[in-house]
Amino acid sequence: MVDIKITDDHLSKFLEAAVINALGDSQKDLIIKEVVDHLVRKPPSGSYGHQSPSPLMAAVYTAADRLAVKIVSEKLENDEDFKAKLDDVLKAALVKVFAEKDNLASKMADAMVTAMSGGSRY
Repeated sequence: MVDIKITDDHLSKFLEAAVINALGDSQKDLIIKEVVDHLVRKPPSGSYGHQSPSPLMAAVYTAADRLAVKIVSEKLENDEDFKAKLDDVLKAALVKVFAEKDNLASKMADAMVTAMSGGSRY
């Protein structure tokens, strides 16, 4: 008796090949066109007019974010000059925020009143 084992990966690859081989050239072209259209088509506007990026741009943004995190992490681990500059920038930003806290609180309160009253935010 022969014991045959088929893994999910093998089955998936077999089915993929079977489907691709069953399609004609025009059907393959149509599928490619639909996939590309989906990747570049922007989804409809969401709440408050927010426009989400296309799936392709969302993937690009995600890849860029991951790359940026990797680069900054490596610099933080290996570059003392970079760490010192970043520390200086963050300290300066915090000093500015706390120095202008009364003005900031006033602007935030005004924006909340405007938003709640239905007026324009800008």
